[in-house]
Amino acid sequence: MPEVIPDALAAVNPKRIDSPYPFDELAACGVAYRFLEVLYDHLGRPFEDADFIDLAALGTVADVAPLIDENRRIVARGLEVMRTGGLRPGLAALARVAGVTPERFTSETLGFALGPRMNAAGRLAHANIALQLLLERDFRRALDLANELHALNRERQRQTEEATQLAEELLGPADVPSSGSSPTRSRPASSASSPPASPSGATGPPSSSPAAPKNPAPAPAASPASTSSQPSAPRSTCSSATAGTAPPPASPSATSTSTNSASGSPRPPRPASAGSRPAGSSTSTPRRPSAPSTASK
Repeated sequence: MPEVIPDALAAVNPKRIDSPYPFDELAACGVAYRFLEVLYDHLGRPFEDADFIDLAALGTVADVAPLIDENRRIVARGLEVMRTGGLRPGLAALARVAGVTPERFTSETLGFALGPRMNAAGRLAHANIALQLLLERDFRRALDLANELHALNRERQRQTEEATQLAEELLGPADVPSSGSSPTRSRPASSASSPPASPSGATGPPSSSPAAPKNPAPAPAASPASTSSQPSAPRSTCSSATAGTAPPPASPSATSTSTNSASGSPRPPRPASAGSRPAGSSTSTPRRPSAPSTASK
């Protein structure tokens, strides 16, 4: 609605800021229909909605007005009148040309069968052809007008196809998107080069240290001698020989006793018993041959 209203006797528009009308989505035909209803009431004449409701319904659908609230009631009432024999001769002739029976009329019939044929007159010839069709009372003459509108609509379709084909032929390499690319614009360089966010959501400059590999190689198993910086007492002469290192010198008290692997303290020999091994044999039998232990003299 313009800010400056035209200098007229009346400006009927439900979208006016000062309009008290409760519904402001009426199409122009809906405004005309309601205006006639108020005018007839003002003049004291009976208003027969069946004389105009079919035109109001056709115009509401053809004008792509939202089919809600009052618009929905207008279209529903108009379709009811059309289906029950209240179809005017011009629309009946146009329905025959379009191959639609009035008993099967729906809002799609108005929007895709009747509306486009009437609009073709204003695009390729003159809109008066459609007006004459609606005002015609004789069905035969109305049928001639309907055939003329049908031919104009076919010509409109042909020209639309030619224009589409010509537009496709004029497309250059820059107009055709490359395969696999999306039609959206590319991101700016600043956003594309920004570092990814950390799990906590913070961002920062990339670390100078190289990133750890996804699947690191397993670290080699450390030998018992390298697990600690301080040398520890060997578990046994067998373990020292197995590790590939020479055993450390044994203490004087280790001549006839074996070492405790847990604490390193000397363990007294077992007392002799029946069935025991002869004296002088070691109390523990090594699993593998080991290097002879040395004792201090």
